[in-house]
Amino acid sequence: MKPSPILVYHKVNARFEFGITRVTPHQFERHIAGLIDAGYQPVTLSTLMNSPDRDDLVAITFDDAYESVYINAFPIMEKYGAKSTSFVITDFIGKINHWDVNLGWLRFRHMDAGQMREMLEAGHEFGSHTVTHENLLEMTDSEVDYELMVSKETLQDILGTEVKYVAFPFGRFARRVVELSEKAGYEAGCVFAPYNHKTLEEDNRIIYRNGVYLTDTVRSILSKIRPGMPYHWHRLKQNIINFANGGTIMVKSMTDKK
Repeated sequence: MKPSPILVYHKVNARFEFGITRVTPHQFERHIAGLIDAGYQPVTLSTLMNSPDRDDLVAITFDDAYESVYINAFPIMEKYGAKSTSFVITDFIGKINHWDVNLGWLRFRHMDAGQMREMLEAGHEFGSHTVTHENLLEMTDSEVDYELMVSKETLQDILGTEVKYVAFPFGRFARRVVELSEKAGYEAGCVFAPYNHKTLEEDNRIIYRNGVYLTDTVRSILSKIRPGMPYHWHRLKQNIINFANGGTIMVKSMTDKK
């Protein structure tokens, strides 16, 4: 698989937490400035996907739509003329992330509807991250339909614009989930770029993205989106991080059974 010109962030926050699925505001600004200095224009996912020539474009995406994206990342992107796509968990709009399991049980707030509308007015985009951020692979078809359809309808009601893309929670997906997302009206589903799912790599309903973490530098994110040997190391590291994130799935599964 060729490197994908799409980066995915989560929190942009200086607040300490265990784990590396965040970047600091200073780090994020270095990334955006570094991408621009390297000749890239940071854009929304729709802009990238609808552009015939993508050589100088990189899509900036945020999973979970945390409030830190609005507070810390949004002003930085406005400063540099960068745009982004945020994927929203609709049951947690404006709420604390009680869906998440992390070391220390730290809590963070998600963007509210007003903050989302402000970013939309400035040219940013929003997609679905489902209703509850549950693992879709453990659900029945009707349950997956609910997660995909209700989240899409909720966001379209709030924003007054079409929601084209969904990011599958935890990056977990299979052909069944992809087909159900197409049935729900999405153009494509976003995942991380894994080594598995070889038979689905050429499926244009799947968009592969590169995770950005606390350990990343401008040099490392450039190597994620450009061809070259270091990219294979980044894919391996990303797979390890995604495997570790399965802890949330395990804990929630055990809790749901009680």
